[in-house]
Amino acid sequence: DTLLPTDETYEQTLSNKKNNSKNIQSKRTLEAFRDADGSYGFKNKNNQVIIFPAYDDVFEFSDGLAAVKANGKWGFIDTKGNWAINPQYT
Repeated sequence: DTLLPTDETYEQTLSNKKNNSKNIQSKRTLEAFRDADGSYGFKNKNNQVIIFPAYDDVFEFSDGLAAVKANGKWGFIDTKGNWAINPQYT
């Protein structure tokens, strides 16, 4: 016999996934944004600009670093906007 999940088990699984998603988002300290000129920067949860828009493209922060593209090359910045790895990758 195959056991199928009950409605209660299914609802609990959905609830756990929603909670995990909220926890991941609440841990994210900076969110990328794009300004009117098309440059990317990062804001905090209070919508304050922390890293001013100066990048052609960006990825979200992971483990304290974000990949950012400047002048056609990719590098990594920390959460203060300092280069951790200077742009060198195309």
